[in-house]
Amino acid sequence: MVVVCFPRRGPDARVGETSRGERRCDGDSSSMSGARRSRQQRCPPRCRVAAACRRGLRLDRIAGERSRTGRGVGDMSNLAIWVKVRVKPEGLEKFLHAIEVDALGSERDEPGCMRFNVLRDADDELTYYFYEVYENEAALAAHREAPHYAIWSAAADTLDGEVQITRASTVFPSDQGYWSKD
Repeated sequence: MVVVCFPRRGPDARVGETSRGERRCDGDSSSMSGARRSRQQRCPPRCRVAAACRRGLRLDRIAGERSRTGRGVGDMSNLAIWVKVRVKPEGLEKFLHAIEVDALGSERDEPGCMRFNVLRDADDELTYYFYEVYENEAALAAHREAPHYAIWSAAADTLDGEVQITRASTVFPSDQGYWSKD
C-alpha cells in the first residue's frame, strides 16, 4: 500500500517525496519501523495517516491503533450538533451575550468540545445556527453541566418558537488530530 501525502507536481517532482520535500508513507515495515521517525520523514499534519505517522506506527497496524478516546482509528467520528433558533427582537441583545459566553466558554473550558460556532442567517437577522462538535456523548453531558451553559439556559426566554436540533457524526476531516485541542 502506498499513501502519498500532497504529491509534488511538475518537473521538480521526485519519487517518494511530498510537496514539502518529506518522505511519503509507504506501508513498508522497513520505512515505518516501530521507532519514531525524524521530522523530515513525517507526513504533513493534514495527511490522513499523519497522526499514526507522528507516533511512528506502521501503516499495516493503523487499524489496530486506539485513539486517545478509546475508539479505533477507523471509528473516529465525533458527535456533531446543528441547532437552529429564532430570537425574539426584544431579546436579541440578551441572546447574543448568552450564546457568546456559552460558545467561548465551551471551546475554552471543555476538553471534549472541539468546536462551537454561532452563525446568523443571511436572510433573517433573527435566525441563528449553532454548529457544535463534541468528542462523545459524555462530553455533551459535561457541556450541559458547565457554568457557561447555565447562562445560556437562563436566556431561553429570548427564543421565539421551537428549537430545531439535528444530530450527526463527523466524517471529514477524518484525522483526529484536526479535532484535537493539543
